[in-house]
Amino acid sequence: MARSLKNIVVDSGLQRRMTVYFVAINFFVACVGLFIILREIRQLEVVLKNTPELTYRGHEQLASAIIAIVATSLISIVLTVAINFIASLYLSHRFAGPMKVINQFIDQMISGRFSERRQLRPNDELKPIMAKLHELAEKLEKSKT
Repeated sequence: MARSLKNIVVDSGLQRRMTVYFVAINFFVACVGLFIILREIRQLEVVLKNTPELTYRGHEQLASAIIAIVATSLISIVLTVAINFIASLYLSHRFAGPMKVINQFIDQMISGRFSERRQLRPNDELKPIMAKLHELAEKLEKSKT
Protein backbone atom coordinates (compact mmCIF):
# COMPACT_ATOMS: atom_id res chain seq x y z
CA MET A 1 0.00 0.00 0.00
CA ALA A 2 1.64 3.22 -1.17
CA ARG A 3 1.62 6.18 1.19
CA SER A 4 1.35 9.74 0.02
CA LEU A 5 3.93 12.31 1.09
CA LYS A 6 1.40 14.14 3.29
CA ASN A 7 1.03 10.99 5.44
CA ILE A 8 4.71 11.06 6.37
CA VAL A 9 4.25 14.01 8.73
CA VAL A 10 1.92 12.69 11.44
CA ASP A 11 2.96 14.75 14.47
CA SER A 12 4.85 17.72 13.10
CA GLY A 13 6.09 18.92 16.51
CA LEU A 14 7.61 15.58 17.54
CA GLN A 15 8.96 14.87 14.08
CA ARG A 16 10.45 18.37 13.78
CA ARG A 17 12.23 18.03 17.14
CA MET A 18 13.59 14.56 16.28
CA THR A 19 14.75 15.79 12.88
CA VAL A 20 16.49 18.81 14.39
CA TYR A 21 18.23 16.58 16.96
CA PHE A 22 19.38 14.11 14.29
CA VAL A 23 20.62 16.78 11.91
CA ALA A 24 22.29 18.85 14.64
CA ILE A 25 24.15 15.88 16.10
CA ASN A 26 25.30 14.66 12.69
CA PHE A 27 26.26 18.15 11.58
CA PHE A 28 28.31 18.56 14.76
CA VAL A 29 30.07 15.23 14.22
CA ALA A 30 30.75 16.08 10.57
CA CYS A 31 32.14 19.50 11.52
CA VAL A 32 34.44 17.95 14.11
CA GLY A 33 35.68 15.57 11.42
CA LEU A 34 36.22 18.46 9.01
CA PHE A 35 38.04 20.43 11.71
CA ILE A 36 40.40 17.50 12.32
CA ILE A 37 41.05 17.14 8.58
CA LEU A 38 41.76 20.87 8.22
CA ARG A 39 44.11 20.82 11.22
CA GLU A 40 46.05 17.94 9.70
CA ILE A 41 46.24 19.73 6.35
CA ARG A 42 47.58 22.88 8.01
CA GLN A 43 50.24 20.84 9.79
CA LEU A 44 51.15 19.26 6.46
CA GLU A 45 51.40 22.70 4.84
CA VAL A 46 53.77 23.89 7.58
CA VAL A 47 56.01 20.88 7.11
CA LEU A 48 56.02 21.28 3.34
CA LYS A 49 56.74 25.02 3.49
CA ASN A 50 59.78 24.25 5.60
CA THR A 51 60.96 21.75 3.02
CA PRO A 52 63.01 23.84 0.55
CA GLU A 53 63.54 21.10 -2.03
CA LEU A 54 59.82 21.06 -2.94
CA THR A 55 59.34 22.68 -6.33
CA TYR A 56 56.72 25.26 -7.27
CA ARG A 57 54.91 22.55 -9.28
CA GLY A 58 54.94 20.32 -6.20
CA HIS A 59 53.36 23.14 -4.19
CA GLU A 60 50.64 23.54 -6.83
CA GLN A 61 49.88 19.82 -6.81
CA LEU A 62 49.76 19.83 -3.04
CA ALA A 63 47.41 22.84 -3.01
CA SER A 64 45.03 21.19 -5.47
CA ALA A 65 45.10 17.96 -3.44
CA ILE A 66 44.21 19.93 -0.31
CA ILE A 67 41.33 21.66 -2.11
CA ALA A 68 40.07 18.26 -3.28
CA ILE A 69 40.18 16.93 0.28
CA VAL A 70 38.26 19.93 1.63
CA ALA A 71 35.68 19.74 -1.19
CA THR A 72 35.18 16.04 -0.59
CA SER A 73 34.76 16.69 3.13
CA LEU A 74 32.15 19.40 2.51
CA ILE A 75 30.23 17.17 0.11
CA SER A 76 30.34 14.42 2.72
CA ILE A 77 28.90 16.78 5.33
CA VAL A 78 26.05 17.85 3.04
CA LEU A 79 25.25 14.25 2.11
CA THR A 80 25.40 13.15 5.74
CA VAL A 81 23.00 15.88 6.81
CA ALA A 82 20.61 15.12 3.92
CA ILE A 83 20.62 11.36 4.54
CA ASN A 84 20.11 11.87 8.26
CA PHE A 85 17.27 14.30 7.63
CA ILE A 86 15.48 11.63 5.59
CA ALA A 87 16.29 8.93 8.15
CA SER A 88 15.01 11.06 11.01
CA LEU A 89 11.79 11.79 9.14
CA TYR A 90 11.28 8.06 8.59
CA LEU A 91 12.15 7.08 12.17
CA SER A 92 10.04 9.82 13.71
CA HIS A 93 7.13 8.69 11.55
CA ARG A 94 7.55 5.16 12.91
CA PHE A 95 6.93 6.53 16.42
CA ALA A 96 4.58 9.44 15.75
CA GLY A 97 2.10 7.35 13.71
CA PRO A 98 1.47 4.72 16.40
CA MET A 99 1.41 7.39 19.11
CA LYS A 100 -1.31 9.25 17.24
CA VAL A 101 -3.39 6.06 16.86
CA ILE A 102 -2.90 5.19 20.54
CA ASN A 103 -3.94 8.71 21.61
CA GLN A 104 -7.04 8.50 19.43
CA PHE A 105 -7.89 5.11 20.96
CA ILE A 106 -7.48 6.50 24.48
CA ASP A 107 -9.69 9.48 23.58
CA GLN A 108 -12.36 7.12 22.28
CA MET A 109 -12.19 5.10 25.54
CA ILE A 110 -12.47 8.33 27.56
CA SER A 111 -15.63 9.16 25.65
CA GLY A 112 -17.04 5.72 26.61
CA ARG A 113 -16.62 3.85 23.31
CA PHE A 114 -14.90 0.68 24.52
CA SER A 115 -16.01 -1.74 21.80
CA GLU A 116 -14.16 -0.06 18.91
CA ARG A 117 -10.63 -1.31 18.34
CA ARG A 118 -7.71 0.38 16.62
CA GLN A 119 -4.93 -1.51 14.85
CA LEU A 120 -1.32 -0.56 14.32
CA ARG A 121 0.89 -1.58 11.43
CA PRO A 122 2.27 -5.13 11.71
CA ASN A 123 5.83 -4.14 12.67
CA ASP A 124 5.12 -1.11 14.86
CA GLU A 125 7.23 -0.92 18.00
CA LEU A 126 4.30 0.18 20.16
CA LYS A 127 2.08 -2.86 19.43
CA PRO A 128 2.52 -4.26 22.98
CA ILE A 129 1.13 -1.02 24.42
CA MET A 130 -1.84 -1.15 22.05
CA ALA A 131 -2.47 -4.78 23.06
CA LYS A 132 -2.57 -3.74 26.73
CA LEU A 133 -4.95 -0.89 25.87
CA HIS A 134 -7.24 -3.35 24.05
CA GLU A 135 -7.15 -5.54 27.16
CA LEU A 136 -8.03 -2.52 29.30
CA ALA A 137 -10.87 -1.58 26.96
CA GLU A 138 -12.30 -5.12 27.23
CA LYS A 139 -12.22 -4.97 31.03
CA LEU A 140 -13.78 -1.51 31.07
CA GLU A 141 -16.48 -2.65 28.63
CA LYS A 142 -17.27 -5.67 30.86
CA SER A 143 -17.39 -3.56 34.01
CA LYS A 144 -19.67 -1.04 32.26
CA THR A 145 -22.35 -3.68 31.57
